Amino acid sequence: MNLQRLITRSSSKQLFRLMFEHRITRKAFFNAISRRLYDELVERNPDDRPVKVQQDKHAYLMALLARFDRAASEGRISATVTERIVDVFLDNVAVSDEHRSEAARRLGISPPLFVVISPTGQCNLRCRGCYAASDPSHHNSLDSATFERILNEKNEEWDSHFTVISGGEPFLWKDGDRDLLDVVEDHSGDLFLVYTNGTRIDDETARRMSELGNITPAISVEGFEAETDDRRGRGVFRKVLRAMENLRRHGVPFGISITPTKENGYFRISQRGDFDLMSMDTGSSGCPILCGNGLGFAQGYLRLRL
Repeated sequence: MNLQRLITRSSSKQLFRLMFEHRITRKAFFNAISRRLYDELVERNPDDRPVKVQQDKHAYLMALLARFDRAASEGRISATVTERIVDVFLDNVAVSDEHRSEAARRLGISPPLFVVISPTGQCNLRCRGCYAASDPSHHNSLDSATFERILNEKNEEWDSHFTVISGGEPFLWKDGDRDLLDVVEDHSGDLFLVYTNGTRIDDETARRMSELGNITPAISVEGFEAETDDRRGRGVFRKVLRAMENLRRHGVPFGISITPTKENGYFRISQRGDFDLMSMDTGSSGCPILCGNGLGFAQGYLRLRL
């Protein structure tokens, strides 16, 4: 049984909302999902993918659910955000397997589950070694019509409703009076993961993100204050902490992202436990690790160490 059939057979969206509101039923649901996903991804493995890849995929999904469960239990996710995540996930993300299969037959390729859009190259920081070579003077940006055409076409052509936003600094993007959150609001059936330096997330921005409910940021850090400020600029770490406090106050789930370099490589290995504690103290729901050259963690880490 695939995830789509599992969800559609289980119950209505209202029942799912009730299950997510209470930890006992939420954990029971997550345990059932874990068993079914393992059977589907690893045991059945209908596409005959490498077993280790499937095991890692299962572990990653369950880690996300565990983080979500912890954040919800500690009251760090607002009811509005939970409801929007459940609705979007059930309506468009988890139940679109058949649509994607039809699109693959029609297009002759297997379409991606998501796309990465960088609406602007502009950034208010000058981080050393920026992969996008962004800075305050870099103003290449998408116009609003193009930005939204990409979102509409991936919805319509292959039923993709998950979008990763990168940059530049996404919260600097504007086209006329429209900003990033205006686009997110107009695409309420999508989920948006936004990679950001966090310095533009003030209380009003966090409040609006909470009201929308379908956007979550991954805030870039390099470690603690010394490591982050060394690469990103003096005072950036404290601005990031203020952004995290704003998000936590309004119940917006967020993650942190880190790029391994020779400056923080020792930190990640020797102080990983301390760093995980920082993630929990700030309310982070996840910690993606970004590699500088797209070759995977080990090769990217080793090359950046040289």
